[in-house]
Amino acid sequence: MSAAAGELRSDRIGAGAASLALLASLLWGGNQVFIKIGLVGMPPLAMAAARFAVGLLIVAGAAVATGVAVRVHAGEWRRLLGLAALFVLQIALLNEGTHYTTASRSTVLISAHPFFTALFCHFFVP
Repeated sequence: MSAAAGELRSDRIGAGAASLALLASLLWGGNQVFIKIGLVGMPPLAMAAARFAVGLLIVAGAAVATGVAVRVHAGEWRRLLGLAALFVLQIALLNEGTHYTTASRSTVLISAHPFFTALFCHFFVP
């Protein structure tokens, strides 16, 4: 059942969905805290590389376990590599910046990201 445009829905979510949303919020909110803890024993860029390596193992394992083929078509490589470079830069700068400040400041700054994205899009996206 779908709601019409502008109509409010009163569906309740189940305990499982609420628990998953809470877990996602805790993990997302604790990200900078874990970065700060990890920076005690690892340089910022090495930690970013380790994060990508773990992510690759998880995604590849999930793809193999579910039988999902992960293929990149020839025309998609350029855009994919551009997006990958931006994401690597973002995580590397997040780790490097968190190294020089507190986890709470880092959390506030990364949480302001959507605001600045909307602001810059207003001026730079036609």
